[in-house]
Amino acid sequence: MRFSTSVVAVLTSALAINGVLAIPQVKNPVPQNILEPVQFRVAFAGAEAGKSAAVSWNTYGELSGAPTLRYGLDPDNLSKSASGESNTYATSTTWNHHVVLEGLEPGTVYYYRVEGADVSKTFHFKTALAPGTNKEFTFAAAIDLGVMGEYGLSTWVGEGAEGPLKPGEKNTIDSLLDDFDEYEFLLHPGDIAYSDYWLKEEIQGYLPNTTLEEGIYVYEALLNTYYQQMEGLTAYKQYMVSPGNHEANCNNGGTSDKKNNITYTADMCFEGQTNFTGLRNHFRMPAEESGGVGPMWYSFDYGLVHFVSINTETDFEDAPSSTGMRSGEFGYPGQQLDWLRADLANVDREKTPWVVVSGHRPWYIDAKKKNVCKDCQNAFEDILVDGNVDLVIMGHVHLYERNHPVAHGKVDPNGLNNPSAPWYIVNGAAGHYDGIDFAAGLDEEWIAYTMDGHYGWSSFTVHNCSHLTHEFVFSENNTRLDRQTLFKDRKCKLPIDGGSSVSISPSTSSIPGVESGSGFNGTVTKTESDKKSSVVGTATVSKPKPADETKTVIKPETSTVTETDCEKCHSETNGSLLESAAETAQTEKEQSKAATVVETVHETAVASTKPIVSISSLSPVATAPIASVGPSSVASASESESAAVFQPSTGSAGSTPALANVATLARISPMVMGVALVAVPAFAMQFV
Repeated sequence: MRFSTSVVAVLTSALAINGVLAIPQVKNPVPQNILEPVQFRVAFAGAEAGKSAAVSWNTYGELSGAPTLRYGLDPDNLSKSASGESNTYATSTTWNHHVVLEGLEPGTVYYYRVEGADVSKTFHFKTALAPGTNKEFTFAAAIDLGVMGEYGLSTWVGEGAEGPLKPGEKNTIDSLLDDFDEYEFLLHPGDIAYSDYWLKEEIQGYLPNTTLEEGIYVYEALLNTYYQQMEGLTAYKQYMVSPGNHEANCNNGGTSDKKNNITYTADMCFEGQTNFTGLRNHFRMPAEESGGVGPMWYSFDYGLVHFVSINTETDFEDAPSSTGMRSGEFGYPGQQLDWLRADLANVDREKTPWVVVSGHRPWYIDAKKKNVCKDCQNAFEDILVDGNVDLVIMGHVHLYERNHPVAHGKVDPNGLNNPSAPWYIVNGAAGHYDGIDFAAGLDEEWIAYTMDGHYGWSSFTVHNCSHLTHEFVFSENNTRLDRQTLFKDRKCKLPIDGGSSVSISPSTSSIPGVESGSGFNGTVTKTESDKKSSVVGTATVSKPKPADETKTVIKPETSTVTETDCEKCHSETNGSLLESAAETAQTEKEQSKAATVVETVHETAVASTKPIVSISSLSPVATAPIASVGPSSVASASESESAAVFQPSTGSAGSTPALANVATLARISPMVMGVALVAVPAFAMQFV
């Protein structure tokens, strides 16, 4: 429906009195001063890690000159200045500003402020560790992360959607903020904001219906809401992104309105909302320095790691977003793959022994066939294996899955103890509206551990040249629900930078308190008959066989070690590991009491090692409120359900769907009108 004349009149009066209305729970998404800088974000930059950084921000109005920053080592004395460039595009309601700061020192805190901005808008960031710096660090990965609160993931959903938050449950942005001091930077390889869900949310009754022309501004409002919600992280920590399918165009290539038998294609999208335009203009990644292309593919170094970001959407044969989504190509035929081969071949493994690749679509994943990217596998896997990649991080499927190191479908016999195959972690569980997927229950040997039906993110700690630990972080209460350490038998030749050394026996591959190949699983469940993930006290296989053909196998995960003569590489880790050893051991001991995995297997089969599970409460529910919740007049999901599905309205006065529509109209109208009043003067001629 269109907005009524009375609604517009009321909004116009309110705007005249109070300026542009703010979206609930988001600080000044459209500020009264349209030149006020918002949506700050920092990223790595420069040909040499730690020597440069990129700072970006947005305004709702066009600057009269070049965007300029003041920066320095003292927040009260920002003695240096740097200028950059600005851009915008058709349908954008903001201008993007990018400034690269050069001549910096690695591993150093710098303060910055936009020229002329209020001193309260002074932020800071820490530059990257120089390549080869043998110092422990942690980085985070949150994939498939969208708007939180009333316009995205909240405590209720529309008709046909799943995965609302429980009342009082923290979302992933809250969780990342809670652990702010625990990681140095954030990777987000694809599906950012989910602004292209605007049409789906309207069809499902979560947002009120608009016209396609008005939908332009709903899309922009969702996008800008997300960027502002993330500012508490991205203004201080490098936010490294890459493309996913939800950045391709305004409705993910196609959205169906089954009730009205309408299928919308990418052809409905206006110029500026196709071809990854928003992503390519909003973010400044270190592509030029690394020979890549924009945020589509690039690489950078940090300490002992060489990070590579690939584009699983376009620029290879049969790429999924190249057909039907009006997107790509961004290089000459084969350019991305040529670049990737060359980039991996040029890694200095003396300085950066670890190679970590991130991309969006996985090919090793317990999912329906449509979500298994075989074309991606055909394009990339040989290159990753030949390039001796250690770790591959992916998302797209909205669950968590840890796989065994695997190459060409064959599990590496060494497991996590010095494998030659890449280790694949899939974690698309960060959360967004309708952001839940369930495992398909595939019987593949490379599946080590799958957890679905809940939200979370990944924490990776690079201890030294030979040990790297991954943890799945449950967003609801920041519990670490799965921990594994990858060991590579490397002879480190680098001196320790900071921290005290830890003496570890050369006859074991274990770091104190963090054993190679060890981990723990929560007391959780998932059954085929109940995809809503009811909580019980054990874990069961999703597809039990007849009783006369089965037996129950108790399988706590056991740790293993590999003997090695790599004495030096085991003595080069920070003292923090030793200090946390007792705490880690105690935590794992407590978790193990509730972590027995029960699986049903065929009598003659070898016991599998891939439990398919969902989470049970392992610790008290967090009391911190979520960013915002659904209207109080709309019933939320009960604790025994994972979704509240609202049936179509019968038209009766006071029905729940009718109340929901009134409530959503009341909360979306100020958002649409706010951005429209800013954008219409600039772009009105495009839509006449």
